[in-house]
Amino acid sequence: MDLHSRLLRSACCGFSALISAFALFPAGLIAQTTAPSPEILTKYDRNHNGRLDPDETAALRADEAKATKPPGKTPVCPRKR
Repeated sequence: MDLHSRLLRSACCGFSALISAFALFPAGLIAQTTAPSPEILTKYDRNHNGRLDPDETAALRADEAKATKPPGKTPVCPRKR
């Protein structure tokens, strides 16, 4: 196999990989996020820049986890004897 054929084959393989990547991860889906509601921004946006920073998002997620956690102790499965 000569150099020209190998270069052409490698270019085709690279192009195929690039096309596959775009097919699997369209740009619109990667960057797609939903804007938080005004109520969420009022409560969690501490620096008032109109978006939630990582620490503000962590606070939101922690509060959501507390809200979904059932009250009281979680039952312990009895051990089989």
